[in-house]
Amino acid sequence: PRLWMDYLNFYQNYCLLLDTTTKETTTNSITTWRRLINRALQSLPVTQHNKIWNGCVIPFLEKKIIVLNTTKEDNNKGNTLIASSLLVPSETIVSILRRYCQYTPLYRKKLAEYCESILHRPAEAALLYLELLEDPRTASTQKHDLWIKFSDLVCRYPTKCTAVGIEFDELVRGALSLQQKQQKQNN
Repeated sequence: PRLWMDYLNFYQNYCLLLDTTTKETTTNSITTWRRLINRALQSLPVTQHNKIWNGCVIPFLEKKIIVLNTTKEDNNKGNTLIASSLLVPSETIVSILRRYCQYTPLYRKKLAEYCESILHRPAEAALLYLELLEDPRTASTQKHDLWIKFSDLVCRYPTKCTAVGIEFDELVRGALSLQQKQQKQNN
């Protein structure tokens, strides 16, 4: 994994920054970087994936996302995020972070917060909160906060959330009936 980590760090630090100094399009270099991540993950055993994710990819993306919070611009196709003079399409960031969520499901909450506050993708955030609510590994103490965030998103952006298939009325009815059943069992 050391070779892949060094290569990814080299590519992040030199090749991606080189494209921004020449003012050329960075789409090819971002795509190449994403493909390098895929190749590294495919060539290494799963037990070593954390070194790629935690050593190279996630710190780089989180650094970019923190900068993105202050410099965001909308274009006709969708959101393009500007970070350290490097154009990173929001779809690419979400795609990479979703893949990381397959490896580390607990990261979904952080991804949902990014989608909600920084990437301005409320429907995506609502879907991630819903996944967390349905996940049995989510602690029951966290579920109340997740329900509050989820319901707040769905109430603020009802058309966007309905467009991705979230039926809030049915979810609330189901949650209330489940709560009533649990109360009857406890009594």
